[in-house]
Amino acid sequence: AQALLAIAYDRWGQDVSPRRLGVDLHEWAEVRRVLQTYETWQVHADWAGRNLDTLGPGVRARLVACADTTRTQYDEARAWREDSCRQMSSYLDDDEVLCLPSTGGPPPSVNASESVRAEPRSRTFALTGLAGLWGPPQLSVPSRPVDGLPLGLGLPGTAGPPPPPPRPAACARPPLPLRPQPHRLRPLPSPPAP
Repeated sequence: AQALLAIAYDRWGQDVSPRRLGVDLHEWAEVRRVLQTYETWQVHADWAGRNLDTLGPGVRARLVACADTTRTQYDEARAWREDSCRQMSSYLDDDEVLCLPSTGGPPPSVNASESVRAEPRSRTFALTGLAGLWGPPQLSVPSRPVDGLPLGLGLPGTAGPPPPPPRPAACARPPLPLRPQPHRLRPLPSPPAP
């Protein structure tokens, strides 16, 4: 949390006001899991029955677990989501943005067991599940490494109408022509200095 705050201060200065929202991210992740597993099984049950033997053990176990989610659990999770999304939208002012770590920690070793890989996955879903349930997309902005490991800032959008598209003058580089002609291609100009 301290590293995240330091990076946010570096990027945005005094405009950063850390506060606790009182949101249990693990609860949001559990609701996301219930919704996702029920919907996954509704869509893929037939396919799963024919192809389970072709899947790796972790994917197979997660897919089979989808069958255990009931319609009652799904309906309860949807109601919780609707109430919580209304509440979440009231936490932030129109000119505020939520800032979270992009992941729940460093990735596990490629050779780690499924049980070792499950913990970072669970922590990351707790962080990214909020935006997925709340509705707006989450932008992940890479930042400077902390203790030699990469760190990213997760910036969920706000609920409501989407912002207007950026004006071309606000783009980092001029857009490329829609139909470039080989004889007309030339290097793009450098962006103006800040």
